[in-house]
Amino acid sequence: MVAQAKAEYDFSISKVTTKRNYLKRNLELYANVIEEDNKIADRTIFEMCDMMCALDHKFKPKVNFARRKLGDETVAKNLDRVKQFDYDEMDMPMLEYWVSYYKFIFGIGLRVSDGYDKVSEKPRYKVMNPLSRVPDVGFDPNYGFRFEGFEMDVTA
Repeated sequence: MVAQAKAEYDFSISKVTTKRNYLKRNLELYANVIEEDNKIADRTIFEMCDMMCALDHKFKPKVNFARRKLGDETVAKNLDRVKQFDYDEMDMPMLEYWVSYYKFIFGIGLRVSDGYDKVSEKPRYKVMNPLSRVPDVGFDPNYGFRFEGFEMDVTA
């Protein structure tokens, strides 16, 4: 079983290596502009992606609770306050910015659940770099993914 998982993982890595190298090269071209005396630095694509992130965040639809019947205004307002408090506590604006950034640079933005903080009673999320993604190359739309993973460096 371990041998099969390792073989499928290696196969998935081999399938995404070319695309990863292409996207890394694009990122270098977009963001790491080397300024030379006889050339004009062109950061147009990077600036456009940054602007798209700002617009994506600015014009994101807002969800608010509404009253269902007479007298529910207080309940709806309290639910909105709790929602806003949780949104701010979990630092969601920063997470959403990075998901949008990766979406516009690489075509996909990934936010994954990282557990639950029992002290503050809120879920934890983190943004994953799409270049670290190891997809299931045997994906079948009828059955879904068999696995989905991320390459990570782990220290003991």
